[in-house]
Amino acid sequence: MTLPEFERTRLLQRLLAPGDASALVVPNGDDAAVLRIPGNLVVTTDALVEGVDFLGWAPWHSAGHKALAVNLSDLAAMGAEPVGYLNALCLPRTFSDENLEDLARGMAGLGVGCVGGDFSRIDGPVVITITALGTVGPGQALTRRGARAGDGVYVSGMVGAAAAGLKVLMDAQPVTNDDVRCAVEAQLRPTPRLALGRALRGVATACIDVSDGLLQDLSHLLVASDVGAVLVKEDLPIHPAAFQVGGNAWTLALAGGEDFELLFTAADHAAVLAAAAAAQVKVSRLGQVTADGGLSLQGMVELTRDDVTAMDRGYPVAALSAAGMAGFRHF
Repeated sequence: MTLPEFERTRLLQRLLAPGDASALVVPNGDDAAVLRIPGNLVVTTDALVEGVDFLGWAPWHSAGHKALAVNLSDLAAMGAEPVGYLNALCLPRTFSDENLEDLARGMAGLGVGCVGGDFSRIDGPVVITITALGTVGPGQALTRRGARAGDGVYVSGMVGAAAAGLKVLMDAQPVTNDDVRCAVEAQLRPTPRLALGRALRGVATACIDVSDGLLQDLSHLLVASDVGAVLVKEDLPIHPAAFQVGGNAWTLALAGGEDFELLFTAADHAAVLAAAAAAQVKVSRLGQVTADGGLSLQGMVELTRDDVTAMDRGYPVAALSAAGMAGFRHF
């Protein structure tokens, strides 16, 4: 028998309490929290559904970590500072207290406090819905709009790790070396680039996080900014595991998604390097923004403006579909 609902609520309040409660005027426990918010409020929400976004190979602490991390990654892409999050859980009656504690400990490990939430029972799979709250100074938020011809195109970290890790987990492959172990960790426990997002305020001209695939996410940025881009194949920082787990490494890197790295444009290369150093994150220059609205990955992908617009809207693009590089879509 599991704990009753309100006892479970108290359990989560204890496990997910904010380490720094300075933003709380009225803390978690009333009908709603009251927060002291400086600057502009940044709000994002995302749901992880068992069987769609994670499967039985994901321990509950990893599912909890990832559910919060993907929302924090959205805050990072806006250059925001997290102040807390809301956590709504739909759980089957059979979901044990031990699993709930595991789930909560995964969220707590990211160091951002929960300020409220809700429980509901469900007859189907577990659904974890997070609404993350952040702040940014007036006029400082990074957006997908603002890239201009001549800007550099950059990405943090490496791409293809999470997709390689997913392939290992889905195929039940052995974890044979540190590269593969790192890829599995990237899939289960992604790292939101919060420090880099903050450091890029006033440096990046446009920014998005890599969730659905580098090419697809870049298309969103290009369309929002009404520009195109030329990428240099040799400059893409592909994780070594993408070449070790079977399949096409380029497909894993360009379409696999879930790396939750920051993909951004900037005019000042030295300022980008300084931001990367301040955040202690590797950043690679992939190419350059162009005025024509197309997207070129020299020797591999050549997309017209219409192709990029179709990709941004979620329509199939023949050249990408044939190469398996269309990116993730829920529907």
